[in-house]
Amino acid sequence: MNHPRGSLWRIWDLHVHTPDSIIQKYGPRNDETWDKFLKDLEALPPSVRVLGINDYIFLDGFRRVLAEKKRGRLANIELILPVIELRLDKFGGTDTNLNRVNFHVIFSEELSADTIQEQFINALSSHYMLSPKYDGALVQWGGLPTKNSLEDLGKKIIESVPQKERSQFGTPLIEGFNGLSISLENVCRVLDGPYLKGKHLTAVGKTEWWNIKWNDKSIAEKKNIINFADFVFIASDSVKNYQRAKESLKLAGVNDRLLDCSDAHSLALSQEKDRLGNCFTWVKADPTFQGLKQVLIETDERIFVGDVPPQLSMVDKNKTKYIKSLSVKKVSGISKATGEIWFNSDISMNHGLVAIIGNKGSGKSALGDILGLLGNSRQQEAFSFLSSAKFKKLPENKSKYFEAKLEWESGESVTRKLDYTIDASEVERIKYVPQNYFEDICNQLGSIEETAFDKELKKVIFSHVSEPDKLGKTNLDELIFYKSGEIKEAINSARQKLEKVNREIANLEKQLTKEFRESLENQLHAKRSELKAANASKPAVIKKPSKKGDQQSDSLKAQEKKIQDLQQQILENNDKFSLLTAQLNKIKKIEGKIVNFQATADEFFEEVEELAKGIELNIHEMITIRFNSQPLLDKTEKLNDEKKHLEKLLDKKDKSSLYAQIEKLKIELESKKEKLDKPSKNYQKYQDEMSKWENSIKDIEGSDKKPGTVVYLERAIEKLRKIPGQIKELEEKRLGYSRKIYRLTQKQKNILQELYAPVQTFISEHPDIGEKIELNFGASIMNLGFSDSLLEWINMAKARFLSGSEGKSLLDDLVTSYDFDNEDSALSFVEKVNNLLHSHQEHGNNEGRGMAEMLKNKKTVESLYDFLYSFEYLDARYVLKLGEKELQQLSPGERGALLIVFYLLIDLETVPLVIDQPEHNLDNETLTRLLVPAIKKAKARRQIIIITHNPILAVVCNADQVIAASLDIKDNYKLEYLTGAIENISINNRIVDVLEGTMLSFDNRQRKYVREYIESLKS
Repeated sequence: MNHPRGSLWRIWDLHVHTPDSIIQKYGPRNDETWDKFLKDLEALPPSVRVLGINDYIFLDGFRRVLAEKKRGRLANIELILPVIELRLDKFGGTDTNLNRVNFHVIFSEELSADTIQEQFINALSSHYMLSPKYDGALVQWGGLPTKNSLEDLGKKIIESVPQKERSQFGTPLIEGFNGLSISLENVCRVLDGPYLKGKHLTAVGKTEWWNIKWNDKSIAEKKNIINFADFVFIASDSVKNYQRAKESLKLAGVNDRLLDCSDAHSLALSQEKDRLGNCFTWVKADPTFQGLKQVLIETDERIFVGDVPPQLSMVDKNKTKYIKSLSVKKVSGISKATGEIWFNSDISMNHGLVAIIGNKGSGKSALGDILGLLGNSRQQEAFSFLSSAKFKKLPENKSKYFEAKLEWESGESVTRKLDYTIDASEVERIKYVPQNYFEDICNQLGSIEETAFDKELKKVIFSHVSEPDKLGKTNLDELIFYKSGEIKEAINSARQKLEKVNREIANLEKQLTKEFRESLENQLHAKRSELKAANASKPAVIKKPSKKGDQQSDSLKAQEKKIQDLQQQILENNDKFSLLTAQLNKIKKIEGKIVNFQATADEFFEEVEELAKGIELNIHEMITIRFNSQPLLDKTEKLNDEKKHLEKLLDKKDKSSLYAQIEKLKIELESKKEKLDKPSKNYQKYQDEMSKWENSIKDIEGSDKKPGTVVYLERAIEKLRKIPGQIKELEEKRLGYSRKIYRLTQKQKNILQELYAPVQTFISEHPDIGEKIELNFGASIMNLGFSDSLLEWINMAKARFLSGSEGKSLLDDLVTSYDFDNEDSALSFVEKVNNLLHSHQEHGNNEGRGMAEMLKNKKTVESLYDFLYSFEYLDARYVLKLGEKELQQLSPGERGALLIVFYLLIDLETVPLVIDQPEHNLDNETLTRLLVPAIKKAKARRQIIIITHNPILAVVCNADQVIAASLDIKDNYKLEYLTGAIENISINNRIVDVLEGTMLSFDNRQRKYVREYIESLKS
């Protein structure tokens, strides 16, 4: 079936034998055995959705399974594929011990059993041959391969050997089948027929192929057989053994598209390895033969062998961050208000990459805007469809007639009319980048004020600061402000401490606003909802097994207790590490305060000594200040030693670390678990799940030291009551001025470099980013509009040398001739401007009247000097480069590429990301080189929804789901959204029509590329 959610992870077991198989251990071939077999299939885990019925060269079992499904059984199985297993005539080994290769043919569900029988099995009948080891046994056979004829052949084979050796043989039917083989050439010739071509896939049995010992002359033929096959089958007893098998194929340089199958011959409760349900292969595809063919194209992305694919595990742990479905309907009861149809859609959403495609004006961006509306996007003003120029256009405002409902995987939902206005205090649960917003922020660079682009980069950068280094702050500005607090104090000593105190007051007053309180309350509500969802996902209780199981369980518990103790030590040591980091930061603050105090004391003595001249007073006899830094040095050394010790314990790469000890214990634990019986394994699995569940609850509840948790947010709301008192205390602290501003500004620059270092390190450590987009971070002291600010003081009528365009050019030329990131140059600039103003004041229209005459009303000379010498127009800012180009030098397209890479790869946020046409202004080379790998990597850790009209982003990125939008204006403005996987034929056709301009156009272009000629030129 074609699933509307697109490609989903399911377990595919493509090698299952039935009770009608030549070789099976289910029991007698009767209805009772079949009933047990079918019940076992119906009891398989919900993740098992696809079966390949493989009864060697017979289809009786497949026919019956299909018939049972038609009668209403096996409702849990979505797809049943017929598989034929043959023995090839390629032999290896010795004359006395010949081994053969097992060859499997997987047929499409579109082919009936009759067609496979007539066009494949019957067509091969005349090509079977006896094994060479029976050449000298005078065994002859030339019949058709029926069960009766094979049984007859088996009898002849058994009778051809001495009586004493016959006990080593199986039943006549088994021996008859084992005695036959067929050439790969004949199999391929039949498969190439018109009925079967394109409707089959092949697989080689890995174990049999690997165990065959071939000589030097035939080793190439051995490799050709496995490389010819589409897949390789194996029946592993564990994931580790599967991984070893896959690695061995890679090392051999042969086909490693390895699928684990149960090769089931026994019922599920059997102790046999080859039993029903013992399959580790997950496939991400439509449960169709076409879906399996798609796996050949993107094998690594679409196959996972193990307990649970990482994406499913991530979704299960973060259900409040994955969209399950979206519905958009006309509001009930007011349908007569507008005669146009527009929305009547129910859309199930895939957890991975969703590509929304459609022609211009087809409703693609409408879907993006609606998701942004329901996810509390901060970019509502940039919506293109839900805007006053389109769907909300007055006087009709069609948006008020429709409503949308979004459901999360947690079960939470939100319903809103499309004319809803998002409140700024609501938690942003979907990151939406509309095309208009995208273009705006890419065109804002070069502004003096902080741009939206700057704010976006700050969010991303802050996500890379380690938790201990965040010091409990919730954003980059808070952290910078905190870390530069002492520097700000020193700067404000040169200006006025009023500025710093007022900034702190403003920050606290912001927290007293209704918006800030509601933001905290909404975050708390969201977190409590997450806690509720987590509580609802408590694992189902599994009873403790027998006394024998108790002994096993006690042993495991002891092992687990050791692991838990070590994990607790890690938690405790992480807390100690954070405490040490905070303490060392406090020491730096103390050192800064001492330096500031010492500077203030020096200035104090200087001023008092000047006053004491001629009075015969010695200020040093009255006041003595002694500075002893040794206690600080000793404490710093002690804390650093403790920190180094903790770093070693917490270093995952260190073999003696707590993590290494845990890993060793886990390996031992897993070894013990493998030896458990099934009830004990189930009980152990339940205990593991309970432990994970309990940890997830603790993580959400958190503490007052962990931002974003329930306890932290509750404490933050409680602290709001203390703010009025804090503001009053700050109002009493407004003091004086200080000097040495420029060097203190340089210290601010160093802090920025320190905070941007983690993201630069992240880029350099990820070659898939660094090799494709050369990002470089730095910090610089920059001029922020000196010319315009200076002119706010000047009366142009009295200082004509600065009036008009010539005066502005004079100042701009002066500014550009100095380097503000150099202390000597910046100080020379101040002197130059001061000299310029004084020279015109003395020789211009204001001769003899003083410089005050040049200033505007309410402006003073003192305030002008404060502005000029305090460097109010300088600030430490980040410098971001793409290659050798700074942001201001990049084209809008290059800025767009930079921003998209930030969202996709460098931003560590995990809420759904919706981007409207990220390919805008980007060439196909950039899309393929940069965006495709970025999108593929990002979709592994968050839900990505891309609105696009470019086939590269929809197809090359291997979208897990495609939503094809269409608007039929003639049918009363009817919007439709067709959803499914790329391998879905209907979706595939829409992709070709919309993104490629119909198949005819695509084929025409493909022919014009003259691929072979181009490749010859390249070589």
